[in-house]
Amino acid sequence: MDIMTTTNIYFNYFNFLKVTFIFIFLANILRAFFKTEVAILEMFFIFSLLFLSILYIYNKKIKIDKSAVFYILIFYLLIHFFYATFIRPLEFDISIFDTFFMNFLEFRLMYIGFLLPLIFIPMLENEQIDKVNAFVYKLLKFFVILYIAEQILSQIGFRVIFEYIHTSSGLYDPNIRIPQRLGIYRGLGVVGHPTWSGLISIIAFYYALEKSDKKWVVLSLFSIIFSVTYTAFAILVITLMIYFLHKKYYLLFIILFSLLSLLFIFTYSFLLYIEDQYMYLDLTNPYYSQLQFLYAIRDYFETFTSSLQPDNTRIEGGPLTSLYNYFTNNPLNILFGKGLTYAHLGKTDIPFSELMVFHTLSSDYGILTFIEQYGVIGFILLTLVFLVLPLYYIRESNSLDSYILIMFYLGMMHYTPVTSKLLMMLVGFSVFRFYSTVDQNLHKNKVL
Repeated sequence: MDIMTTTNIYFNYFNFLKVTFIFIFLANILRAFFKTEVAILEMFFIFSLLFLSILYIYNKKIKIDKSAVFYILIFYLLIHFFYATFIRPLEFDISIFDTFFMNFLEFRLMYIGFLLPLIFIPMLENEQIDKVNAFVYKLLKFFVILYIAEQILSQIGFRVIFEYIHTSSGLYDPNIRIPQRLGIYRGLGVVGHPTWSGLISIIAFYYALEKSDKKWVVLSLFSIIFSVTYTAFAILVITLMIYFLHKKYYLLFIILFSLLSLLFIFTYSFLLYIEDQYMYLDLTNPYYSQLQFLYAIRDYFETFTSSLQPDNTRIEGGPLTSLYNYFTNNPLNILFGKGLTYAHLGKTDIPFSELMVFHTLSSDYGILTFIEQYGVIGFILLTLVFLVLPLYYIRESNSLDSYILIMFYLGMMHYTPVTSKLLMMLVGFSVFRFYSTVDQNLHKNKVL
């Protein structure tokens, strides 16, 4: 039996981990009907796994070698959390209870995802990692099937069902999200967000590629396409180019690079031509749906330094400009950052006017918000854990997990992936496998 021993308690940890995975998989759908209950159960499962994992680490005296940089990142983020909890009440006219309340909300939303790799450490017992891997792959297959089915049902008129579920759960706002791009509905998936669904589809793609499972490679590609999100498309292309270079598929790399160059030239020329003929996003424009997608890409770069007004004009003062201005005026904070910021300000019943200076920089650029919070040191640690070391060790092992870690880092360039618990459990498993492999060579996963 797959039994974990914690002091004198015998516990089937693998079964509890599977139940947690399944619950998190369904949580956003269940939240549409039982919002409070699901939130409580979600935290119960996650904190229970974390507690048991910490007990296991303590009892087994897990060795840390090259994975030390990951634990340093965790420790660094925890220091920021406790500093914001105990020091801010001394700096501002706000009670420690209100500060802890806000910090816990932010912890649950933005920080706990970084801790999730720890919940897999007890699976080192009896080398059960392969069992978790097989279970995760089945879950990813199920996700792909549901996502493709959602797209088909949406196209034949049942989109309203999926929008109702995720609107009720609080994850989808039809007044903000663009429902279609290129004439295709943007699939919401079980996570309620096209971008997160696209990233999970990329994880499924690399799992299938690792196992040389051609059918699921193709289905996963369709799943990525159905997200109709340029973030997922860009990440897939970048990681594929890394894959082609490492495997020395130079011809495929050249073909992909050439096609992308031609596509860029064509789309840019097309955009200039259309703008000469029609007004910005003119509804009479026959290419309206195509332009929506192209403008979304252009707006991503323009919004770095400017903000879009209701009349579709832009003014100076985007998140990059705000970040630059903050560190220019507060140079002592460059290394360690501004500290924990809050996405929940203005969304609670308790007034927190004293903390408005710590409002989140931007929901559109996760990496800029991370730098504002944790400074240059936090940025370096994040880059080492999720980009530099995965790229370095990909030369030796070409690990599936390297691609998933790189995918997460690239995802931080747009909406931060940390807010999706399911996505972070999948990424967390890869973080755990990658760094346990670096330290102990416990598995031999290689993309073939």
